[in-house]
Amino acid sequence: MKSLALFLISLLSILTPLRAEPAVEKAAWPPMEYVHVVAYCYDPTQDERGTRIVFEDGTHHRGIIAPFTRNLLPPQVARLSTLLHPEKEIPDEEVKCFDPHHGIVFYDENWKPVASLDICLTCVDFKSRPQHPAKELDWQAFAELFRRLGMPVFDEKAGPQAYTRLFEQHQAKAAE
Repeated sequence: MKSLALFLISLLSILTPLRAEPAVEKAAWPPMEYVHVVAYCYDPTQDERGTRIVFEDGTHHRGIIAPFTRNLLPPQVARLSTLLHPEKEIPDEEVKCFDPHHGIVFYDENWKPVASLDICLTCVDFKSRPQHPAKELDWQAFAELFRRLGMPVFDEKAGPQAYTRLFEQHQAKAAE
């Protein structure tokens, strides 16, 4: 029995790769506990308070296009987590504008917002609360995530007015 245990320990030591230094875990973002994650599509021109998806007082932007609001399921949250922690550094690009049309909000168990991202796929930039450590993210992957969620992602040719038109169309339908 003793020799079997020694054999298994020896085998395990051979099969376990050696590390020259301990693995360093990336800092998690957001850095606080959350239970729910919701993705939004919105028209940033519809709220005089600014372009944030969620404001300091916890209220949401008035330009949210409700039919495109998505509660993320665990596999979608896992994919988002991968996008928020890129393996390699992505070069910082100069920003042309900042008119976010997509937002992601992280909520606690009581649906109180604890973190958020405002994303502009046109100028490929984002703002986060709290501050995200990355300067850039994989914008093509984010666009693909939003498309897979069934959310509109308009290109530069369509322009930001496409989101305004979409907002107005859904407001008209809601008023009927």
